[in-house]
Amino acid sequence: GRLLHIGWVKQWNAPPPSSKFDTPINTMSLVRVLTYDHRAKVLVTNPATEYKSLRTATLFARSNLSLPVGIPFQLPLPSGAGAAIDLDVSFALPAGGDLSISLQVLASLKGWEGNATTMSMNVSGTAAADGSRQGVFEIHTAREQPVRVQQGFSIAKDEALLNLRVIVDRSIVEGFAAG
Repeated sequence: GRLLHIGWVKQWNAPPPSSKFDTPINTMSLVRVLTYDHRAKVLVTNPATEYKSLRTATLFARSNLSLPVGIPFQLPLPSGAGAAIDLDVSFALPAGGDLSISLQVLASLKGWEGNATTMSMNVSGTAAADGSRQGVFEIHTAREQPVRVQQGFSIAKDEALLNLRVIVDRSIVEGFAAG
């Protein structure tokens, strides 16, 4: 069997409503499967596999895409797309080198300076005695009431990819990072 978990998503730093039509976001999170990673000795949550069956189209797919450092890459999505997406992306971990990437969703036309939710992952190139590497996953918003949340994670010695899955449903963004 599986252990399923549903969280409660509350709008962070929401100002008091100014009218009955101006209410903060309060909703249930995605259904998540809770497992125990014996190697890392931590609890892990991931979206239920059934969400993949809800995908209706592939808007962008590319393998072995090399991105220049410091230059934003905008996915060539059709006009109006991107408010509800299920994004899977993997990054090759450089052997012995640091990795630092950022990804934005729900971004305004101003991009990095505008309204957006940004997820960043930073992985140290320095290995621990057991060969594992440490990383930090951060999600922050660039809105009137900005929010910044960080969570550390470990990458096992034999893992060569850093995976990021982001599910966006209009105003809710949930990100999952793992080696």
